[in-house]
Amino acid sequence: DDHVAVTARRISEALSMPYEIEGRTVQLGSSIGISQWPDHGESAGLLLRAADQAMYEAKESGGGIRLAPAPEAAA
Repeated sequence: DDHVAVTARRISEALSMPYEIEGRTVQLGSSIGISQWPDHGESAGLLLRAADQAMYEAKESGGGIRLAPAPEAAA
């Protein structure tokens, strides 16, 4: 869904802005995994597991945003 991707991108952009903490400038990166009901599961546990897997795929590729694969693609 486009709305979900736009929201994730906005979160990622907000996190990547430089922040000043105790006189030091820090900049964060993010890795965001997205799953959607009912495409990636019908229970909270399945949705969290799919989003977690997508987040780790994003981390492994250097950060960013990943949508969980469709269940048949993940099999």
